[in-house]
Amino acid sequence: MAVAQAAPAGGVLGEAGQALAEADTEVAAALEAARERATDRISLLCAHNHPTRPVAEAEAAGLRDGWASALAAGTGPPSPGEVLRGLARRRLGALFSAEAANAEPDSAGAAVVAGYAALARPGEVVLAPDPAYGAAQVHGGPLSWQARVYRFVHYGVHRESGRVDLDEVAALARQARPALLVAGGVAGPEIPDYAGFAAVAASVGARLLVDAVDAAGLIAAGLHPNPVALADAVAICTRRGLRGPRGGGLLCRAEHARAVDRAVAAALPGAPPAEVAAAKAVCLLQAGGPGFADYQRRVLAAAETLAAGLGAHGVRLVGGGTRTHVVVADLRGLGLSGRTAERAAEQAGLLAQRAPVPCDPLPPPRCSGLRLGCAAAVSRGLGRAEFGELAEVLGGLLLALQEDRAGAEEWGQAAAPRIAALARRFPVPGGTAQPYAAAQAEAQPYAAAKAQAQP
Repeated sequence: MAVAQAAPAGGVLGEAGQALAEADTEVAAALEAARERATDRISLLCAHNHPTRPVAEAEAAGLRDGWASALAAGTGPPSPGEVLRGLARRRLGALFSAEAANAEPDSAGAAVVAGYAALARPGEVVLAPDPAYGAAQVHGGPLSWQARVYRFVHYGVHRESGRVDLDEVAALARQARPALLVAGGVAGPEIPDYAGFAAVAASVGARLLVDAVDAAGLIAAGLHPNPVALADAVAICTRRGLRGPRGGGLLCRAEHARAVDRAVAAALPGAPPAEVAAAKAVCLLQAGGPGFADYQRRVLAAAETLAAGLGAHGVRLVGGGTRTHVVVADLRGLGLSGRTAERAAEQAGLLAQRAPVPCDPLPPPRCSGLRLGCAAAVSRGLGRAEFGELAEVLGGLLLALQEDRAGAEEWGQAAAPRIAALARRFPVPGGTAQPYAAAQAEAQPYAAAKAQAQP
C-alpha cells in the first residue's frame, strides 16, 4: 500500500492546515491537490461557482450548536443556529418576493425533491422536462428514485432551437392529466415561458413547480423573469448564481408553506449546520445589494462572448447562441462525443461538462454536447477579453479533436500553460496568490447593507 506524502507546510492549506497535515496526511494531500486543481484550471461548469469572501468566512466559522428541525418547537429562547436559519429563511423570501420560503435544503437537487414531495402524492402523474434532453435526473430520469414514486410523462425541446414547445406540453397535459407540471430545469440557452406553463397547469388543474436552480442569480438581479407569483413552488440553488454555500431553497405560496416545511423535514431530516445557514444568509443579503446585478450582467456578457467565439470557430450551438448564462455546444457536426470533449478540455485546463443535446443519438454517458457556464470564471474576475481567449482555446481544441485525436492531445498540452497563466492572473476568491479585488469590492455594499439593517 502506497504511503501518502505529507502536505507541504505553508502550502495551499497554509498555517491553518498545519494541524490537519500532521493528523491526516492523506486528507491533507488530497485537499492540497484539489485546491491546486481549482487554482490552475478555469471552471466553465454550470453547477459551480466560487463564494464571495464574506460567505466563505461565514461558512468557515465552524459553529457547532447542534440542529433543530424547522418543525421542532423550542421551549426556551432560540439558539444562535435557529436565529441564523430563521434569518436565511426571511432573506430568501424577501429576495424573491415570495409569500413563504424554506432555506434548509442542503443542495439544489434536495430542494427539487422536496418540491415534488410537497406538491405531488406517490403514484400521481407528473409532467416534467425529459432528462434525455438535458434536464436533471431528478425529473424522473432512470437513475432517480422519483421515477419509482411518480408516474412521469416527459416533454422535450425543439431539435434546432432548443426551445420547449408549449403546444406540445399542453397536448401532453390534456392527455395525461398530471397532478404536477414542472417548468424549467432544461440545460439550454432559452428563458422558459413561465406564464405559458402556468396557463397550461391551470387548464388541467395541475400544480406548478419551477426548477430555477440555474436561473436563481439572474432572477434575483432582475435580469430573468421571476416565476414566484405564477408557481406553487420554485426551487433555487444558493451556490450556482448566488455565490453562496452548497445548498438550495424553496419558495412557495403561503397555502403550501406547511406542506413544504413538512416535506423538507421528512425528506431531508436535520436542519443545515449553523455555519451553512449563516453563509446562506450572507449570500442572500449580498444578492440584494447594488453590486450583484452588475455581476450578473457580466455573466451574461461573458456567455455572449463565449458563444460568439465558439460560433466563429464553426462550433454549432444549441439554439444558435444563448439568451442566458448557459452555452451548449452541439458536437454532432464535429463527430465528437461530449465525453471526449470534456476530457480534452480538462487536459487544456478548462473544466466543462458533457450534456445531451436535443434528439441526441449517443447514450447519456457519452452524449453529444458540452454545457458551459460562466458564473465561476466571472467570480474570479475574468471579463469579455478573457472569455474571448477561452473561446479561442476551446474552439481550437474542438477543431483539433475533429481533425486528429492524437494531434489534439498535443494541442491541449500546448494550450495548458496559457490557461494556467490566465488562471494565475485571476486567483480563486480567498486564494493566497494575490488579493481578490472583486471580493473586496463586493464587501463594501455588503457592509453598507449591514449598516442600514442595524437600528
